[in-house]
Amino acid sequence: MLAAFNRRLHVLLRELMLVLVHGVVRILKQGERRIFLERLLGNSHRVDQSSAYDAFDDFVASHGMTDAQREELLLRCFKGLSPSSIPQSVIDIFGSASGGNIYHSQEGEDILLERLFANKANGFFVDVGAHHATRFSNTFALYKKGWSGINIDATPGSMDSFMNYRPRDINLEIAISDKAGPLLLNVFKEGALNTFDSTLADSYKTGGWEKTDAIELHTCSLADVLDQHLTAGQSIDLLSVDVEGEDLGVLRSNNWDKYCPEVIIIEALDTPLHSLHTHPAITFLSERGFSPIARLFNSVILRRGGRTCAGS
Repeated sequence: MLAAFNRRLHVLLRELMLVLVHGVVRILKQGERRIFLERLLGNSHRVDQSSAYDAFDDFVASHGMTDAQREELLLRCFKGLSPSSIPQSVIDIFGSASGGNIYHSQEGEDILLERLFANKANGFFVDVGAHHATRFSNTFALYKKGWSGINIDATPGSMDSFMNYRPRDINLEIAISDKAGPLLLNVFKEGALNTFDSTLADSYKTGGWEKTDAIELHTCSLADVLDQHLTAGQSIDLLSVDVEGEDLGVLRSNNWDKYCPEVIIIEALDTPLHSLHTHPAITFLSERGFSPIARLFNSVILRRGGRTCAGS
């Protein structure tokens, strides 16, 4: 038991050293910082875990850093971290050590999905407005369970994290809509707020969120994407749609005769629980045999009943 604990501790320490790579090491000059990071990267994946620690200590010692300076170095590194920059391996280690599970969605959607799909080890999802491979993701917990799917987001560069963390998936930078022609994407410093809805974008700016750009993008229907990338006979267990005010346009662009998910997640902003039936996207889905089974702060989870998805 003690040996197993020590092995886990060594792995954790190694990963904490890796966190430094993602931090902002401002206490060192630029040249020294580069050497420091290169030394960490060069030793971080050695079979002998202690080599990485020795390299770190040797480098710090060679530059005559005091204990106080080492502490300052660590503080500055961790202060510069954002949650999305912490390596997934570190998060997984803490989750394993705690005996619990690590979830990633913004409002606990993936906790509910785990219960809904408890006995399904290799399902398939389509995630429209996927944003990031792990941060606020409704599908990453399923991916770690063995699922795979199609991730779609309109924001340029959004698929970079998916290429790193989700190699089994199909990852597409495409704007999905039922509207033909180009649409203007309002880009915010907080990428989860990026939206084609100008009214919603204005409300975000009024609320203090910083808008950084506006990009004109050509659109594609969800049906066309699925026609191109879905293999014959592949069913869709989960459709997650989070496109900041344009969920209905995404839903309308699907071919419901061909592609009929089992469970759907959408956003229903500013819609009280007792008024869900009046929300346009929920009305649209109700006509196709879906019923709400869970309401979170912004999200609604719907499940298909016995009827087919074809429009009524």
